[in-house]
Amino acid sequence: MQTARWILPLVALLAGAGTVMAQSSGGAPQDDAVRKLLMISLDNIQSGVCTGGRPCAPASAEEKVTPPLSVPDAKSVVSRAVFSAAGEHCGLDWQRLNFLPMMSHWRASKKASDRQLALIAILHGYAQQQIKKNFVQRGACTDAMRRDIEARLAFGS
Repeated sequence: MQTARWILPLVALLAGAGTVMAQSSGGAPQDDAVRKLLMISLDNIQSGVCTGGRPCAPASAEEKVTPPLSVPDAKSVVSRAVFSAAGEHCGLDWQRLNFLPMMSHWRASKKASDRQLALIAILHGYAQQQIKKNFVQRGACTDAMRRDIEARLAFGS
């Protein structure tokens, strides 16, 4: 299956924020990898925009223990970042099709706070850039890959 040839190795990239995971045992390494990406994003939350269009406050000690985003929620954000990276690599409108609808979903359906939204955006962007590096190393987007990502890029599809 064509999809498995490019998605599975990219999901493995979640370990070490860009380093390929040696093995996956029962999903635990993925959780650890996503937690690492979440903590890196939380460490940079002050670069996000919070209430009133102001920069977010740096992460508190309490947030570092209990982040404002759960690991399962972070995993869903990172999985969408895989598609955004693929869409960007193939020259597709990943922002309109994936990122903006995902943010709207978090805002409207999940009732995420401004701080959570900032963290989600930072996490998505960081994961997307790490994953995109792998696409660049693999070469140009193929027609088959473009067709596959076009069918999967839209948030909710």
